[in-house]
Amino acid sequence: RLARRCEWQRTGMQLLEIDRAVEEDESSHKDGDSDTKSTRTSVPATRPPTGAESSGAPDGPSATRAEAWLAMAGCFYLNMVVLWSYQSLLASLALYEERWPRAHVSFTGLVVFGVAMCAGQGLQLATRGAWCRRYGVRIIPGYAILTGVCFVLLLAPSEGTILGSFATVGLVCCLTEAPLYSLASRWRDSALTTSLNAGNGAAGVLNISALTAIRLALSGRRAGAPSTLDRANRVFLLSSLALTAAAIPAYCALVRVRPLGRALRGAQSQAAEGKDAGGEVVSYGRVWAQVRAPFLCQLLSFATTLLLWPGLACAAEPTGWFAAHAMWFCSPAIIAAFNVADFVGKAIGNQPRVVRVLSLRACVLLTVCRAGFAMPIALALPGSGTSVWSTGVLAAVVGVGLSNGLLATRTMCLGPQCVQVHERAVAADFMVLSLYLGITVGSLSGYAVGRSVLFSVASEI
Repeated sequence: RLARRCEWQRTGMQLLEIDRAVEEDESSHKDGDSDTKSTRTSVPATRPPTGAESSGAPDGPSATRAEAWLAMAGCFYLNMVVLWSYQSLLASLALYEERWPRAHVSFTGLVVFGVAMCAGQGLQLATRGAWCRRYGVRIIPGYAILTGVCFVLLLAPSEGTILGSFATVGLVCCLTEAPLYSLASRWRDSALTTSLNAGNGAAGVLNISALTAIRLALSGRRAGAPSTLDRANRVFLLSSLALTAAAIPAYCALVRVRPLGRALRGAQSQAAEGKDAGGEVVSYGRVWAQVRAPFLCQLLSFATTLLLWPGLACAAEPTGWFAAHAMWFCSPAIIAAFNVADFVGKAIGNQPRVVRVLSLRACVLLTVCRAGFAMPIALALPGSGTSVWSTGVLAAVVGVGLSNGLLATRTMCLGPQCVQVHERAVAADFMVLSLYLGITVGSLSGYAVGRSVLFSVASEI
């Protein structure tokens, strides 16, 4: 009751300020009593919307703690499933590289994945979502397509189907992940955006952990044999089928959470008109001018990450224990080291102490320093002819993953906060595009380095 009373008081103060402005305007122009009455009657209809009205997001007091936790848990699970298929392809790199070594799937797969995501998100922004404005029509078929990808990989694995699966998963990310971030940006704070990022990181950790456990359970000490990898991958894909299929009823249950359902209806009604809650078309130029710093920061962060991982990191020469167990080096060692560190970074990225330290300026400085150290290493190591200890490679991957998780969470939360409430959905679309562009630029850079040095060496051998 107190919170609602405070909200009514804030609304009353806004109306009082508008009335005072109208009275001053009337006294200065002296338009007459008739004009005064018409102006006074039009004030309530033209007053600026409050935060809840302008964004379509639930106001703080209207969302109970239980509803907030249900919304966060639902967003966590749904985004985890979106990235589960992508992480499944990464976790199976050891099998794919063993079967089709000339395809260089650890490089080409990420390139195809990034290009598909950028094309889909670019179409979304160019058409202002006109091709599909209803979130349910995008999200539910998206999860059905992910289920179909699992069937294809089970029944007809080949070079073409693997690369096609990377492209399909990239397009599905635009169908499902982008509207989830747009919907989360309409929440009263960044809690849902943080849950989406945590689900992103958890997908990698749980995915590689499950595949490793299956490999160990099937064959014990002989877990590195190609036949064992094939059997483990099939069992893993069967479990992925159940996970992706369960996402459809999970989404239907999520939109029944009262505040989130109201936010969804508000977002869809505004998108159908192509205008914000104030009746004006959102200017992309104005939004871009305010989010360009976190946009470029996130783009460079992901470009640096994908330049080094997983292609170049997996291409390092295994040493020590991994020299005799090379099938365990790329997957699960390299993949798991990054995924665990990335998840930790995303889990703590929105903690109050981290938020105070990682301001927008700090994020920009950390991103630039990170790129400055990473890019020369990526260009020098493949052609240096020196042997790098596998433990050193793993330590570097952990550092890349931790910093990537922190920067991804902070920049994704800072972007929508830089604009007005009714423009946050467009800002979230821009931030998702920066994520996809970063993945594409980084994977293309890694592929260029691999093509110039690693692929030629492999062909000579």
